[in-house]
Amino acid sequence: NGIHRTVILSGEVNGKINAIQGRDMKIQSGRSTVFEGDIKLDGLPNIDETVMYLKVKKLITNRTDLQEFPIPPFTEGKTLEIPINMASLGTISFHGSMAGFIDDFVAYGMFSSALGSISTDMSVNEDFKTGKLYYDGKLNSEGFDIGRFLNMKQVGILALDADIKGSGVESDKVDAQLNGTIKRLDAMGYSYKDAQVSARMAKKMFDGSLFINDDNLKLSFDGNINLSNAVPLLNFNADIRYANLTALHLINNKGKSTSFSSQLAIKMKGNTIDNIAGLMEITHT
Repeated sequence: NGIHRTVILSGEVNGKINAIQGRDMKIQSGRSTVFEGDIKLDGLPNIDETVMYLKVKKLITNRTDLQEFPIPPFTEGKTLEIPINMASLGTISFHGSMAGFIDDFVAYGMFSSALGSISTDMSVNEDFKTGKLYYDGKLNSEGFDIGRFLNMKQVGILALDADIKGSGVESDKVDAQLNGTIKRLDAMGYSYKDAQVSARMAKKMFDGSLFINDDNLKLSFDGNINLSNAVPLLNFNADIRYANLTALHLINNKGKSTSFSSQLAIKMKGNTIDNIAGLMEITHT
């Protein structure tokens, strides 16, 4: 009741409404959304309490179709709120399995898009009242253009194997705890390799530890950098054992290698020479 959509489907369906199963199903809806696989639904007609089991051979969709997808209570005509940056993914495909409720489920499988592929073993739930998305699980990717996805021009491809727990998918709304290995991250025109991270990352904020063992950067960092307020707050210790500033594109030295090492202890706030206050200790430089 309340859903007015054209759906084309085929497959083998059996069981009562409150325990219905579909095998070899093909379901088409919207402009380009297609599902192929097996379905089991326990709990209909109460969609809020219905447990879904999906074996997904193929699921194809895009942001345009997703934002037209109705959500309960269906009689109010509400649809999914999809962040604008999801459009950069283009056509999204998934194969694997999903289980759970309409607003709280676990997805295990591979997502592919115009920006790259990501495999997941993750629980996802959405608060339909606020439109906020929450997630908790594992992410693995050999290459995903995180810069285009978050609209951050200085960042490019990201490859990682990590646990993540947080909320939000837009650059100004992401608030997540990340623990794992960053196998590659393109930033400022350089591809950083082999980084271990355990930190909370939100809008213009990093709080945690980072260890990098790249050919051109040997770094250990522990602390907090918070640029989200009008006056930035820095509180961290960093051991830069080796940095090739030319290779990292931090300075232009006409191709000549420029090495740098130092130990830093910073506890200060401010963003101009007039309002800086705190401690900056630099040793072994």
